[in-house]
Amino acid sequence: MEKSALAPLGIDVVINVLPPAVYQTEFFGRKAQAEIVEDQANIPDGPYALTLYFSSTPAGVADWSNYSNPKVNALLADGMATTSASVREQDALDAHKIIVSQAPWAYALYEGFDLARRTDVKGFVWTIDSLLWLYPFYKS
Repeated sequence: MEKSALAPLGIDVVINVLPPAVYQTEFFGRKAQAEIVEDQANIPDGPYALTLYFSSTPAGVADWSNYSNPKVNALLADGMATTSASVREQDALDAHKIIVSQAPWAYALYEGFDLARRTDVKGFVWTIDSLLWLYPFYKS
């Protein structure tokens, strides 16, 4: 994303180019004003994924925006504590509605995985972790 892409939205951005060690200190210390992060929760489970990114408890290991909402924390803790699929789904949905209404992030989604290969190479399988597993490949 370029600085000029945000100008039409009225957002003036100053990009500070930092040495990797300084960037890591700011990012993992949750001290940066903003950051662009590419990440995913590799497990398709609402309470788990939302807890990683939006719980202000120690379980929120990827709460980079320092989001904090006691109601969301309670919903996610309840969802994580049960094996009932319907309760987990409802808790995640309720928490998600609150999170989206408060918009601590600007979301950008990329769905899919592109892999250029010859037409005689078959067996490509996309996995949720987006890792490229070679064992299913074969040549026809």
